[in-house]
Amino acid sequence: MRLLFVLGCFFPAELGGPCNSVHAMAQGLARQGAEVTVLSLADGLDEAKRQQYGLRLDAPNSLGNITAWYFSHGRCRYLSPGLYRRLWGLLPTCDMVLLTSYFFPITWAAAAMCAMRGVPFALAPRGELEPGAYRFSAARKSLVRRLFLRRLYDKARFVYVTSGQEEAFSRPFFRARMPFVTLPNCLECQPVGREDMRPSGRRDIVYLGRLHPKKAVERLVSAFAMLPGKLRQAHGLSIVGSGDADYVRSLEKLAAERGVAGRVSFMGHLDGEAKTRILDRGRVLVLPSHSENFGLVVLEALARGMPVIASTRTPWSELETFGCGLWIDNDPDSLAKGLRRILGLDDEEYAAACANALRLVDERYGLETNIGRFMKELRGHVSQGS
Repeated sequence: MRLLFVLGCFFPAELGGPCNSVHAMAQGLARQGAEVTVLSLADGLDEAKRQQYGLRLDAPNSLGNITAWYFSHGRCRYLSPGLYRRLWGLLPTCDMVLLTSYFFPITWAAAAMCAMRGVPFALAPRGELEPGAYRFSAARKSLVRRLFLRRLYDKARFVYVTSGQEEAFSRPFFRARMPFVTLPNCLECQPVGREDMRPSGRRDIVYLGRLHPKKAVERLVSAFAMLPGKLRQAHGLSIVGSGDADYVRSLEKLAAERGVAGRVSFMGHLDGEAKTRILDRGRVLVLPSHSENFGLVVLEALARGMPVIASTRTPWSELETFGCGLWIDNDPDSLAKGLRRILGLDDEEYAAACANALRLVDERYGLETNIGRFMKELRGHVSQGS
């Protein structure tokens, strides 16, 4: 089976969760016997990263067992003639095209090309249809959806989502009988030894992700300021990520106003080994978002044996089922209470929560098991059109 992914950025870029999750998905499908090609823009790949991975722009690159193309573009990132030419040429050889993003213009163009050439395609909204994300530029999104996106995407063979929660808020955007397939984000996890989970070596409260109002990081800063002084001195707050400059300044101002600026570290964007080090020294990861379709950072933290506190606006109730974190309201009072609970665990209780984090990843988010099920879905949809 010949599969083609089309998206805006791709591993080893670190501009969002899909860079890594689609990479893991593509590698897993290739191990299942698929011939996988990825077409992406070169966004997020500076010269150092291209040299590190031996990548060429506007040319095929062997990346593990898949072929990846990274295309350059002019000032407008949606105008990449090389990507569109390669896509048009590859379509007749594809059994299925897998598209990422609902509102990204390159996805529109790819879906239209698939329709013109009679090539089946599937679409992953990647959280863009969740209420917390859709409300930004909602008028413009509603307009393009009414003008042409609904009719265009109704031609999709199926929609694939990361959770039941994402399916629920995505269904109204598609035809009534559109098939939905759930494929949770999966990671190829590195081994984590017992030494990496010693409570004495894990001090920080960590937020990891994009800095944007929908992430509600200001509520985490306020919750941190509500902790007893001894806890604040023992466990600093590390905010890892970049994003909206005005929002970042507002967070820094809030930390200063609440008297905790000296204990809150704004570390900017980190990836690779630097990100892994943050996860390995973190006592707990907190995801206080107003909404998430999945929250890949939760899975990344769990895979390093770190307990997680996640908002009930995220699909992570399993944290409590498996005993590796809390699923709570995202108001500052609730977050502060949750932090006191996790930080107050004794060494034995904390070690058990770390072990349960790894168990959750292994049992629910193992790459090969989930990709195997998805491969069966793909074969079924391809055979329907043959």
